[in-house]
Amino acid sequence: MQNRSKSPSPFTMKVITKRHGRQDPIAEGAGMLRLVRQLRGEALIPKGVYRFKSMKEADQWMIQTMAVTHVRLFSKM
Repeated sequence: MQNRSKSPSPFTMKVITKRHGRQDPIAEGAGMLRLVRQLRGEALIPKGVYRFKSMKEADQWMIQTMAVTHVRLFSKM
């Protein structure tokens, strides 16, 4: 009779979940990757260096720029 160690092999993986049914981590990862690509799309703030006289001015510019970009990207026209 062989004396086997109780520790798991370095090549096995223990999965702990409350989900039932078949699970495909590759398919789940692919779905997450598609979502990230859709969300990333186009930046809300154009790249560049911006200088402002005050934080208040910077905040106002950022909010306005994000709103204009959002309307441009998601308008139905």
